[in-house]
Amino acid sequence: MNNSQVGSADPPDEKSLSDRIEISAYLLFALVISLPVSIAATHIALAGLILFMGYRFWVNRQPFIGTSLDRPILIYLSVVLASALFGVNPGRSLIHMAALWHIALLWIVVNMVSNRTLARRLIFVMIGVGTLNALYGILQHVMGGLDLFAFGRPPRILGTPDMVRASGTFDHYMTFSGQMLMLGALGIGLLLFWAEGSTVWGLSAAVVCFLGGVITSFTRNAWLGLISAVLVIGGLKDRKAFILTAFILLVMVSILVLANPGLRERAMSIGAVKSDESIKERFKLWRIALEMIQNRPLLGVGSGNFQAEMERYREPNGPSSHSHAHNTLIEVTAENGLIGLSAYIYIWFVFFREMIRGLKPGIGSFTRGVSVGVIGGLVGFHVAGLFEYNLGDSEVNAMMWFMVGIGLAAHAGIFEKPAGLQSRAVS
Repeated sequence: MNNSQVGSADPPDEKSLSDRIEISAYLLFALVISLPVSIAATHIALAGLILFMGYRFWVNRQPFIGTSLDRPILIYLSVVLASALFGVNPGRSLIHMAALWHIALLWIVVNMVSNRTLARRLIFVMIGVGTLNALYGILQHVMGGLDLFAFGRPPRILGTPDMVRASGTFDHYMTFSGQMLMLGALGIGLLLFWAEGSTVWGLSAAVVCFLGGVITSFTRNAWLGLISAVLVIGGLKDRKAFILTAFILLVMVSILVLANPGLRERAMSIGAVKSDESIKERFKLWRIALEMIQNRPLLGVGSGNFQAEMERYREPNGPSSHSHAHNTLIEVTAENGLIGLSAYIYIWFVFFREMIRGLKPGIGSFTRGVSVGVIGGLVGFHVAGLFEYNLGDSEVNAMMWFMVGIGLAAHAGIFEKPAGLQSRAVS
């Protein structure tokens, strides 16, 4: 990203500036507390932050900090809008586009996280709250369906008759595992590149909880995403770290699979493409999605129209009705066409290119740890998305865009600035 300096032409009143910083900090802390546990609270905090940003930029004329993703995202949103207008049900698609508001988290972080002190506090609060949710999910699995938030309704038990799959405070184990995957990657990045002294122990405990949460969710796509994330993070450290990471992963996986019959059976089912029912169901869904793409290759059927269109293609012995294709790339292509897929891939090409370029010698260890953790987390997100439409999961999607934001903020040098500096480099 190209750097340029921004700041007000005339310094704002000191008291009003302090008040604005305090309000934004409260909203940011509300956001990071809610992100790992509740989508409803996250949306409330996000709405407050969007309103505050609107007041800050349009009323007080504060400069807006853009990023290298602005153009790719604008292109992608334009294609999604075009596919909605020319899709099979424009009304449904236009309403469905409201889910894209999570993208605002990217600009909120870049524009409101102004120094390393605030950045560290926000990240550690999010990791701390996420750790508690991870522990809760592990207890759900171990205790056979613990539900502390039933509040009069029947306990929520998700899984097979003889196994409870951890879901934490969320309604589904895939949502839980997707969040734990990205938080775990961020924790590992900080642990390998930044942590010292007592921080090592705290982050190590958090990472163990996140890994335990992913494992006890029994979500295979998250397992594959986590393995990919850990290998990428180890590889970005150095060759020795990559080899050691791969060896530790192999040993851990072997021990867990040998020691736990449920894990062993679940792990073995990853390659059972002819016998595992959920894998066969995915293949059927993908065939239907590919038919949709063949019939509407350029702009697709329009966002939110997959399930309704699926009924037109589904045969009597076909898959059950699904709202998505259980594959992010196939889903994006079916709904937004090959043009939409190209725009979507362009976003991530630019993101990973900029993040890797930012890992230059001389950057601070905290910045490097956050950057590598975010790279690993987003690699894991996309690997898991090969077998699940995690882009359509609100909780996971919100966490993903927040991670993109802190990654770009780190890359722009914001995390290198001490508290008190208000003008900063723009990416």
